[in-house]
Amino acid sequence: VRVLDTAPTFLEDSSGLDAQETTDGAFLWAVDNGDGRIWKLEAHADGSFSQLAGWESGKRVRFQKDAADPDAPGPDTEGITVDGDGDVYVASERDNSAKGVNENTVLKVDPEAASGDLVAQQEWDLTALLPAVGANLGMEAVQWVPDTALRGTLFDVNTGAAYDSTDYAGHGDGLFFVAVEDNGHVYAFALAADGTATLVSEI
Repeated sequence: VRVLDTAPTFLEDSSGLDAQETTDGAFLWAVDNGDGRIWKLEAHADGSFSQLAGWESGKRVRFQKDAADPDAPGPDTEGITVDGDGDVYVASERDNSAKGVNENTVLKVDPEAASGDLVAQQEWDLTALLPAVGANLGMEAVQWVPDTALRGTLFDVNTGAAYDSTDYAGHGDGLFFVAVEDNGHVYAFALAADGTATLVSEI
């Protein structure tokens, strides 16, 4: 075991991490659940990482409803993932302005849209599609998985057969797997461009 940041890189509540491999190199994405802040770091072959220009302080992700209120507490972001197009998604289990209410929401942002705060381009409220849980026992992680890795291998609860991506028009080219803290289950969702979500599988 090797400590890579002997001087702490993140805030005290960093909760999620994802890796992204591109033609420009490999990157790490981290998220803090205190104020919904994300970071992008360059990952190196020896396991170390370095800061990227413009990302030294990270960027806050904000709900659409808070677009005009930069002082809003923001989402309680517990997980982060990047899709094949480079868009970033965070999983929030509640609004930090209402900590006593469970609100499981996936927020999509363009990480390069601004140098400061990033207002969600799209949001999917999954609360009603997931089990009713305590305010702080909701989504703890999110991972985008491409359809190429899922076709014919994932059981679809809607069809009773192997997953077929053509059954979910407008969902892009992958599914989003979210993990719920309360029961330890993982749920696969098709997130459609129109803001709707469909539960595909429960593990």
